[in-house]
Amino acid sequence: MEFIKMHGTGNDFIFLLDLDNKYIGQESNLAKKLCHRRFGIGADGIVLVRKSDIADVKMVIVNSDGSGANMCGNAIRCFGKYVFENATLEEIMQVLSRWYDIAVFYKREEVKKLHFTGDLERYKTINDFLEFMEIGGNVRFSIKGKTVLIE
Repeated sequence: MEFIKMHGTGNDFIFLLDLDNKYIGQESNLAKKLCHRRFGIGADGIVLVRKSDIADVKMVIVNSDGSGANMCGNAIRCFGKYVFENATLEEIMQVLSRWYDIAVFYKREEVKKLHFTGDLERYKTINDFLEFMEIGGNVRFSIKGKTVLIE
């Protein structure tokens, strides 16, 4: 079982990528076992990352006692970082195109597969994002109106 343990402002979580729904129906028992601080990994809860019908992915939060949680601010902080950890440029630009209502075009197909890691804050400008990625990778951006050309 592969997992990532993350913490956000005092709470720690075990993240499991569950895009194939392998853990459906096992969430409660899994959380109790994995979150046990002496006999497991130890955490306040688990976060299962699953496919979503309305977004790229969704998170399912389960507390260490096996109960479900509808919301957890600290888990959301970690989820945001987890989703963008080592993402491809194409994945990042898909999200940014929705956030900023922009069209994205690639001059070279191979740049789509470049990987980036970093924290993305929704309320920064598109220019801030693109400048950050230019510094971190072999890629250049040009913006004309609502269109971004990537080379």
